Amino acid sequence: MPAAAILAAVVLLLHLTAGFDPSGLSIMPLCAMSAASAALISLSFASIIPLSICVGGYMLAALASGSFLSALVYLFPLPAAAVIILSLSGGLPAEKRIFGGKSKLFSLRLTRTECIIALTVLTLILGLSALYIAIRASGVTVAEFTASESERFADILRSFTETAAEAGNVGGNENMAAIAKYTEDMIQYYVGYLRLMLPSIFVTTASVFAYTATLFFRLLAKTTRCSYILGEDGWRFTLSRVTAIVFIVSYVLNILGGNLVDNTITAASGNLVIILTPGLAVIGVKHMLRRIRSPKGLPVAVLYGIVIFVLAFLNIFMIFTLASFIGVIDIMTGGRRLFDSGE
Repeated sequence: MPAAAILAAVVLLLHLTAGFDPSGLSIMPLCAMSAASAALISLSFASIIPLSICVGGYMLAALASGSFLSALVYLFPLPAAAVIILSLSGGLPAEKRIFGGKSKLFSLRLTRTECIIALTVLTLILGLSALYIAIRASGVTVAEFTASESERFADILRSFTETAAEAGNVGGNENMAAIAKYTEDMIQYYVGYLRLMLPSIFVTTASVFAYTATLFFRLLAKTTRCSYILGEDGWRFTLSRVTAIVFIVSYVLNILGGNLVDNTITAASGNLVIILTPGLAVIGVKHMLRRIRSPKGLPVAVLYGIVIFVLAFLNIFMIFTLASFIGVIDIMTGGRRLFDSGE
């Protein structure tokens, strides 16, 4: 327990200093680590007092930040930690539960996948609410903001195209005009594509945060010898065969659906593919690692290395697709030929 307290305190301090990062790139992982730490320290001491102390620290940091969005970033780990606590507290003996030991509401234990879903929903609600408030505070409507951001995305593509044309030593105004016309058509297509994929972008971002928070919690619990909190199954991440089937069906519909911008079914399937890809890719990566660690792992490692090297040159996103399909195979076969699936 002392080790859990010390490690959690270090992570919490890192989170409170995240505002000094001008790039903002450290915010998401530090929020995830902070939520995991706050949850672990409360569960390891079987008390809400450590979380209450965190509340005080976060409130001071939020007040000092001077802006609504920064304040939300500082305070967000608190509800996220509460979700993790509620997910695992029910699996502990009654005397070690933070909340009412005899209450049925607090005696439930969520699997890690269920906790990730709950955290994803929470992140979406808070994140989209903050975004809406920020948009309205800037004096524009959501439609105007969306149009402005779409145009900015189009300008980025235009700038990239012009730079590429200059680098390729394109000669003559006619050639340049032809390229510009073709590029503008493609730009409008990609802008429409981006708008249709916004739901999956939001959900995927939220789910990645949720997975990262639970991953940090699991690692911290093991590092600080608090594995008993995780339960007998180690709070492993798993996905059902229904998820794998939905992914395959959605992938096929997305390929066969024709023009994405004009096809509602294809747009919906495309969003589902993007949302399910990260989780399946995690399962797929674990599958590959198990194969590599097996007695005959060297040839498998060489094969995977060659395939990934080739895909990286063709399209780096194909690596995620490959990992996702390997994850589908692992789930559908139950990993019987290898080891148990899951983390």
